[in-house]
Amino acid sequence: MAAMQMNVRIDARTKERGDAVLLEAGYSPTQTVRTIWAFAAAHAHEPQVVRSLLQQMEGEHDPGRETRIASKKAALRRMNELREQLEAVVGPSTNNPVAHLPYKELRSQALLGHWEEKGLL
Repeated sequence: MAAMQMNVRIDARTKERGDAVLLEAGYSPTQTVRTIWAFAAAHAHEPQVVRSLLQQMEGEHDPGRETRIASKKAALRRMNELREQLEAVVGPSTNNPVAHLPYKELRSQALLGHWEEKGLL
């Protein structure tokens, strides 16, 4: 396999700090670049996956992300309000409270919980 050399310009402070963290994580700068390029090559037909990863790495935010999250949180709050109203009329359910939820709703709750644990919400 033929090898290529890349030369990049990077802020000296960023390079110094990044090298220290990469070393602690067990990666060299070369291994890191190779890993990123291998990921991009493996997802050649999914540029949105590559874009998403790079945006996360850069700390960029999806402009509609906060709106979507707020909308989902509002929907979950409304669902809980409706459940509480129903329980006030018919009594509390003795079954698992999430057993009747559709998959998409369960997935949404799990994702929101995960995001909250990670401090993203």
